[in-house]
Amino acid sequence: RQSYTGKSVIWISYVVYGIVYNPFVFAAWTLKDFKIHLYKEGIRIEMIKNIIFDVGNVLFSYRWHEMLVEFGLTDEEAKTAGEKIFNQNIWLEMDLGNITTKEAIARYAERLPEYKELTAWFISHPEKMPVPRTRVWQQIKQLKEMGYKIYLLSNYSEELFSCHVKDAEFMNYIGGKVVSYELHIANPDPAIYTA
Repeated sequence: RQSYTGKSVIWISYVVYGIVYNPFVFAAWTLKDFKIHLYKEGIRIEMIKNIIFDVGNVLFSYRWHEMLVEFGLTDEEAKTAGEKIFNQNIWLEMDLGNITTKEAIARYAERLPEYKELTAWFISHPEKMPVPRTRVWQQIKQLKEMGYKIYLLSNYSEELFSCHVKDAEFMNYIGGKVVSYELHIANPDPAIYTA
Protein backbone atom coordinates (compact mmCIF):
# COMPACT_ATOMS: atom_id res chain seq x y z
CA ARG A 1 0.00 0.00 0.00
CA GLN A 2 0.95 3.60 -0.53
CA SER A 3 2.33 5.18 2.63
CA TYR A 4 0.68 8.53 3.28
CA THR A 5 3.56 10.17 5.11
CA GLY A 6 6.56 12.08 3.82
CA LYS A 7 7.32 15.39 2.17
CA SER A 8 5.73 14.50 -1.15
CA VAL A 9 2.19 14.42 0.25
CA ILE A 10 -0.46 17.09 0.69
CA TRP A 11 -3.43 16.08 2.81
CA ILE A 12 -6.71 17.78 1.97
CA SER A 13 -9.38 17.76 4.66
CA TYR A 14 -11.38 19.91 7.02
CA VAL A 15 -9.57 18.51 10.07
CA VAL A 16 -5.94 18.98 11.09
CA TYR A 17 -4.49 15.50 11.54
CA GLY A 18 -0.88 16.62 11.79
CA ILE A 19 0.29 15.08 8.53
CA VAL A 20 3.17 16.82 6.82
CA TYR A 21 1.67 20.25 6.20
CA ASN A 22 -1.31 22.15 7.53
CA PRO A 23 -4.30 21.00 5.48
CA PHE A 24 -6.73 23.36 3.86
CA VAL A 25 -10.26 23.23 2.55
CA PHE A 26 -9.60 22.54 -1.11
CA ALA A 27 -13.27 22.75 -2.04
CA ALA A 28 -13.11 26.51 -1.73
CA TRP A 29 -9.81 26.93 -3.58
CA THR A 30 -8.76 27.29 -7.19
CA LEU A 31 -5.59 25.72 -8.55
CA LYS A 32 -4.02 29.20 -8.51
CA ASP A 33 -4.81 29.43 -4.78
CA PHE A 34 -3.27 25.99 -4.35
CA LYS A 35 0.04 27.17 -5.81
CA ILE A 36 -0.05 30.39 -3.76
CA HIS A 37 -0.63 28.35 -0.58
CA LEU A 38 2.36 26.14 -1.32
CA TYR A 39 4.52 29.20 -1.96
CA LYS A 40 3.48 30.82 1.33
CA GLU A 41 4.24 27.59 3.20
CA GLY A 42 7.69 27.44 1.62
CA ILE A 43 6.79 24.33 -0.36
CA ARG A 44 8.05 24.13 -3.91
CA ILE A 45 5.39 22.86 -6.28
CA GLU A 46 7.79 20.25 -7.66
CA MET A 47 8.10 18.72 -4.17
CA ILE A 48 4.47 17.60 -4.24
CA LYS A 49 3.83 14.29 -5.98
CA ASN A 50 0.86 12.83 -4.09
CA ILE A 51 -2.37 14.50 -2.95
CA ILE A 52 -4.70 12.79 -0.51
CA PHE A 53 -8.37 13.65 -0.31
CA ASP A 54 -10.78 12.85 2.47
CA VAL A 55 -14.24 11.95 1.16
CA GLY A 56 -16.65 13.28 3.76
CA ASN A 57 -17.16 17.07 3.64
CA VAL A 58 -14.53 17.35 0.93
CA LEU A 59 -15.77 15.32 -2.06
CA PHE A 60 -19.29 15.04 -0.70
CA SER A 61 -21.47 17.07 1.59
CA TYR A 62 -24.11 15.14 3.52
CA ARG A 63 -27.79 15.96 3.85
CA TRP A 64 -28.48 13.91 6.96
CA HIS A 65 -30.51 16.73 8.52
CA GLU A 66 -32.72 17.03 5.45
CA MET A 67 -33.23 13.26 5.44
CA LEU A 68 -34.47 13.30 9.02
CA VAL A 69 -36.84 16.15 8.20
CA GLU A 70 -38.09 14.18 5.18
CA PHE A 71 -38.83 11.33 7.56
CA GLY A 72 -41.16 13.67 9.42
CA LEU A 73 -39.14 15.36 12.14
CA THR A 74 -39.06 19.08 12.82
CA ASP A 75 -35.76 20.93 12.44
CA GLU A 76 -35.14 20.80 16.18
CA GLU A 77 -36.13 17.13 16.44
CA ALA A 78 -33.83 16.32 13.50
CA LYS A 79 -30.91 18.08 15.19
CA THR A 80 -31.48 16.16 18.43
CA ALA A 81 -31.91 12.83 16.64
CA GLY A 82 -28.80 13.39 14.54
CA GLU A 83 -26.70 14.11 17.61
CA LYS A 84 -27.92 10.90 19.25
CA ILE A 85 -27.38 8.79 16.14
CA PHE A 86 -23.87 10.00 15.37
CA ASN A 87 -22.70 10.18 18.98
CA GLN A 88 -23.26 6.46 19.44
CA ASN A 89 -20.20 4.29 18.85
CA ILE A 90 -22.41 2.18 16.59
CA TRP A 91 -21.65 4.48 13.67
CA LEU A 92 -17.92 4.19 14.36
CA GLU A 93 -18.22 0.41 14.48
CA MET A 94 -19.74 0.54 11.00
CA ASP A 95 -16.89 2.75 9.79
CA LEU A 96 -14.39 0.30 11.26
CA GLY A 97 -15.98 -2.57 9.37
CA ASN A 98 -16.74 -4.38 12.61
CA ILE A 99 -20.49 -4.57 12.00
CA THR A 100 -22.74 -4.52 8.95
CA THR A 101 -25.49 -1.98 8.39
CA LYS A 102 -28.02 -4.69 9.27
CA GLU A 103 -26.27 -5.25 12.59
CA ALA A 104 -26.10 -1.50 13.16
CA ILE A 105 -29.85 -1.17 12.67
CA ALA A 106 -30.42 -3.87 15.30
CA ARG A 107 -28.07 -2.17 17.76
CA TYR A 108 -29.70 1.21 17.28
CA ALA A 109 -33.07 -0.41 17.94
CA GLU A 110 -31.73 -1.64 21.29
CA ARG A 111 -29.81 1.52 22.20
CA LEU A 112 -32.29 4.11 20.92
CA PRO A 113 -35.69 2.37 20.83
CA GLU A 114 -37.46 5.72 20.41
CA TYR A 115 -35.67 6.06 17.06
CA LYS A 116 -35.99 2.43 15.96
CA GLU A 117 -37.94 3.12 12.76
CA LEU A 118 -36.00 6.29 12.03
CA THR A 119 -32.54 4.73 12.26
CA ALA A 120 -33.61 1.71 10.22
CA TRP A 121 -34.91 3.98 7.45
CA PHE A 122 -31.95 6.34 7.64
CA ILE A 123 -29.29 3.62 7.39
CA SER A 124 -31.23 1.75 4.70
CA HIS A 125 -31.25 4.76 2.34
CA PRO A 126 -27.59 5.76 1.91
CA GLU A 127 -28.31 6.94 -1.63
CA LYS A 128 -30.23 9.91 -0.20
CA MET A 129 -27.32 11.12 1.89
CA PRO A 130 -24.43 12.44 -0.27
CA VAL A 131 -24.34 15.73 -2.15
CA PRO A 132 -21.55 15.74 -4.77
CA ARG A 133 -19.08 18.61 -4.68
CA THR A 134 -18.56 18.59 -8.42
CA ARG A 135 -16.23 21.59 -8.37
CA VAL A 136 -13.76 19.59 -6.32
CA TRP A 137 -14.22 16.59 -8.60
CA GLN A 138 -13.23 18.78 -11.55
CA GLN A 139 -10.17 20.00 -9.69
CA ILE A 140 -9.16 16.39 -9.02
CA LYS A 141 -9.29 15.76 -12.76
CA GLN A 142 -7.13 18.85 -13.38
CA LEU A 143 -4.61 17.80 -10.74
CA LYS A 144 -4.41 14.33 -12.29
CA GLU A 145 -3.80 15.91 -15.71
CA MET A 146 -1.03 18.00 -14.12
CA GLY A 147 0.73 14.79 -13.14
CA TYR A 148 -0.18 14.43 -9.46
CA LYS A 149 -1.08 11.07 -8.00
CA ILE A 150 -4.43 11.23 -6.24
CA TYR A 151 -5.40 9.07 -3.28
CA LEU A 152 -8.31 8.74 -0.87
CA LEU A 153 -8.14 8.27 2.88
CA SER A 154 -11.44 8.29 4.72
CA ASN A 155 -13.63 6.84 7.44
CA TYR A 156 -16.50 4.89 5.89
CA SER A 157 -18.48 1.69 6.23
CA GLU A 158 -18.26 -0.69 3.29
CA GLU A 159 -21.91 -0.43 2.32
CA LEU A 160 -22.05 3.36 2.43
CA PHE A 161 -18.72 3.83 0.65
CA SER A 162 -19.73 1.50 -2.17
CA CYS A 163 -23.07 3.27 -2.55
CA HIS A 164 -21.66 6.79 -2.48
CA VAL A 165 -18.74 6.37 -4.89
CA LYS A 166 -20.16 3.87 -7.38
CA ASP A 167 -21.03 6.56 -9.94
CA ALA A 168 -18.59 9.23 -8.77
CA GLU A 169 -16.47 10.54 -11.63
CA PHE A 170 -13.53 11.30 -9.35
CA MET A 171 -12.95 7.56 -8.87
CA ASN A 172 -11.60 7.49 -12.44
CA TYR A 173 -8.61 9.54 -11.26
CA ILE A 174 -7.84 7.77 -7.99
CA GLY A 175 -4.56 5.86 -7.80
CA GLY A 176 -5.33 4.15 -4.50
CA LYS A 177 -7.40 4.37 -1.36
CA VAL A 178 -7.36 3.57 2.32
CA VAL A 179 -10.83 3.35 3.85
CA SER A 180 -11.38 2.60 7.51
CA TYR A 181 -13.58 -0.46 6.99
CA GLU A 182 -10.82 -2.20 5.04
CA LEU A 183 -8.26 -1.97 7.85
CA HIS A 184 -10.49 -1.75 10.93
CA ILE A 185 -8.63 1.48 11.72
CA ALA A 186 -10.16 4.95 11.66
CA ASN A 187 -8.93 8.51 11.47
CA PRO A 188 -7.26 9.97 13.45
CA ASP A 189 -5.47 6.79 14.56
CA PRO A 190 -1.85 7.32 13.34
CA ALA A 191 -1.70 3.70 12.19
CA ILE A 192 -4.00 4.43 9.26
CA TYR A 193 -1.46 6.84 7.72
CA THR A 194 1.21 4.19 7.29
CA ALA A 195 -1.06 1.25 6.42
